[in-house]
Amino acid sequence: RTEKSVVAAVVVIAVGPLVLQRISISTGCLRNRVGLVEEFCKRSFSMLKRMSAKKGLEFLRAVSSYMTKTNGYDRCLQQLKMVSGGDGKCTAEFKVAEEHLNRAGGLHGGYTATIVDVVTTYALMTKENCLPGVSVDIHVTYLKGAREGDDVVIDANTIRAGRNLAFLECELRHKKDNSIIARGQHTKYIGTGKAKE
Repeated sequence: RTEKSVVAAVVVIAVGPLVLQRISISTGCLRNRVGLVEEFCKRSFSMLKRMSAKKGLEFLRAVSSYMTKTNGYDRCLQQLKMVSGGDGKCTAEFKVAEEHLNRAGGLHGGYTATIVDVVTTYALMTKENCLPGVSVDIHVTYLKGAREGDDVVIDANTIRAGRNLAFLECELRHKKDNSIIARGQHTKYIGTGKAKE
């Protein structure tokens, strides 16, 4: 399977039901095709599950590449580089650039929170049978600043992924001395994003 088909599967599975519902309500013409789309989603999820279990890093790079090339907010993560991933974990890194700074010249807290949101979600997606879900709660504790040019390492971990909720954690650290910049906790609802065996 190609990288593009895997990413398309992720997008369809993650947002497909909502998009289909809206299109169906507004046009009414897709009702006969829902069965075909559901079958595509089942096949895509099966492929996604196999790939995330066996090729965590390649999977994460494909998803990250796709998401940062969209016209949405995720474009701000173009500097994020996936380093490792799989089995509910994800490690990424980036160099703090001018566009990541607040007015005081430090790493912006909103950008840090976005990193926590996205990288913990990527970690969750590498866990067997798990899809992105939706955020219920994100908490970030800011411990130290980072300046332009600093290299930052992000380690995210899936603490637990149950039937309805997933609990995730994340640390952003300076690459040079391993000092902690921020810690994040993220809770996601995955009740509709977990595979039914």
